[in-house]
Amino acid sequence: MSHTPHELADDFPESAERLRALNASSAHFAKLCDDYHEVNRQVHRMETSAEPAGEAVEAVMRRKRMMLKDGSMPDLRPLPARPSPHIANLTIDPLAIAALWGLAPCWA
Repeated sequence: MSHTPHELADDFPESAERLRALNASSAHFAKLCDDYHEVNRQVHRMETSAEPAGEAVEAVMRRKRMMLKDGSMPDLRPLPARPSPHIANLTIDPLAIAALWGLAPCWA
């Protein structure tokens, strides 16, 4: 069995731990990842002629893969190593954080 290119863990090796944590803690992120992996595997099968498809279909699937990856990338941004001293006493609003990351809060 050949290696499937463009897997998220391979494309974002510096965020592998964050990828696992988000996948376990966020149903929305896990769904994005599942959708991405399914489309990525379909594209790979088309590219290797395991499941031949027309060029137009392949192009549409590649665009869909790119859109799904772009949808999950903000979640894979590295977290800051430590907070700035200027915001040490800042109150954090969980709803604002969820909105910033484009996630629907699970408690709302």
